[in-house]
Amino acid sequence: MNFLVKPTDSAQDVFLMCISNYTDVSLKIRLILVQSTIQFQSDQFECCITSNTLHTMTSQADINGIVTVSEMKKGIIWSL
Repeated sequence: MNFLVKPTDSAQDVFLMCISNYTDVSLKIRLILVQSTIQFQSDQFECCITSNTLHTMTSQADINGIVTVSEMKKGIIWSL
């Protein structure tokens, strides 16, 4: 198995960079509102990776009831 060096970028920085070119202002504002949750979930992911418990993380249909997964996917498509 090959070893990969872990990136040094924070999830929050990458997230903000990714949404920086969104043209849907309403979606962009709501995404900015959930950025702390994105960072928290990233930290949880890291903990699960190191403790070998990634299988315990559950998927969610939305983030705090503010942004849905389908809206995030739509935002990615529209920003391309």
